[in-house]
Amino acid sequence: MNIYIKGIEFKLIIEEKPNNKNTYYSLRYPNIIYMKCNKLTSNPDYIIKNILPRIEDKILRMYQKNLKLGEINNLDNKIDENHIHLLGKKYNLNISISDKDIIYLDFKNIYVQSKIDDQKYIQKIIDTLYNDTLRQIVEDNISGIKSRFSIKYDIKFEYKRAKTYFGECFFKEKRIILSSFLAKYEIKYILSVIYHEIGHFFVHNHQDKFYDLLENVFPDYKETQKELRRIKYLEKY
Repeated sequence: MNIYIKGIEFKLIIEEKPNNKNTYYSLRYPNIIYMKCNKLTSNPDYIIKNILPRIEDKILRMYQKNLKLGEINNLDNKIDENHIHLLGKKYNLNISISDKDIIYLDFKNIYVQSKIDDQKYIQKIIDTLYNDTLRQIVEDNISGIKSRFSIKYDIKFEYKRAKTYFGECFFKEKRIILSSFLAKYEIKYILSVIYHEIGHFFVHNHQDKFYDLLENVFPDYKETQKELRRIKYLEKY
């Protein structure tokens, strides 16, 4: 749903998280308000009347910061249709229509062959590359990560296309979902998200002890997260 704060239009996305004791919010580039609420506070009317008035000044400051960041990076809200990032590296994107669905890459290019000339269909093909990349990183690093947390049990990882978050934790199920788009970023940022989600197995909310735990198992976690939030990839795929 769309809302207005002092004349500026924002898109409001509400996700109900029954286990949340508090309401958490973030502003995604440039004007998407993403809120995680429990069942009692997830009603849009309640949010508009009781929560947004308390945070609107901070939302506006975050919005202005996003606009400034876009100007600094010369983004200007333009969507790049000709390039794609993978593990922090920028590739030329080459799409062609073929009788088979194939995706492969060389040093500078990612080639996509699609049976259908449709953006959503092509996105699914590209998502296979993203998901395979993330899956390999998890396989290569999960043993060491579990050791840092002294974890003996198995952790289930899933991968899905989600633009509103990098990761999501289901601590009762020992299950983590990683956004396919996370594969765009360098490995250190991917690992910081994995550590973050596993950290919620121990501390379910973003309390001080949660960040203390992460700094203990992932040195420079806070600085790495700050860097991650400053990187914006405005790409079609």
